[in-house]
Amino acid sequence: RAGWARHGGIGATLASASGNWFARVSSARPRLVHNRMHLPSPPAPGRPLVLSLKVRRSGTFGANDLLRVELERHADPGPRPVPGGSWPVAGLPTAFATLSVAIPADAVGRTVLLHLALDGGGDAIGSTLDIDEVSLAFAASPADLTGDGRVAGNDLGLLLAGWGPCAGCSADFDADGAVDGPDLGRLLGDWG
Repeated sequence: RAGWARHGGIGATLASASGNWFARVSSARPRLVHNRMHLPSPPAPGRPLVLSLKVRRSGTFGANDLLRVELERHADPGPRPVPGGSWPVAGLPTAFATLSVAIPADAVGRTVLLHLALDGGGDAIGSTLDIDEVSLAFAASPADLTGDGRVAGNDLGLLLAGWGPCAGCSADFDADGAVDGPDLGRLLGDWG
């Protein structure tokens, strides 16, 4: 709950069931804002920062309503939509589902206000959404060949086992038809 404000919305509906927080946005409270969230820089190039949130539609919904993710940097005149961070409420399920969007590179490494907002698309907002488990994480590295969440010795072993011509191999990160020096460089760059 720390850092989340009640800008036009979220009143007393903040509660924690899973050690995180739970919120409801609706026509009465259409906006949730996190004050001064620092978006960390990626540990390696090509690893976008991804915002994920669990959302469910609760009750009725407006035909044109959208859930939008917006960011506001200090110098911005107001919040700006995150590309790909808008979902029609009518298409959201009534059971919690995870939505994800990559944070734009120009916002990473900065302190921002994060807005989760309902928009009626020119009409009055008619939806109620429950939002839970908002998180930020870097996308998995393609060099994590074992899928264990880190790039380490086992991944290096798999890369070396596929060394040479290898069309379509998972260790061919640059898709040039061979596991070679540039692929090894990518793996070492994402090490850790």
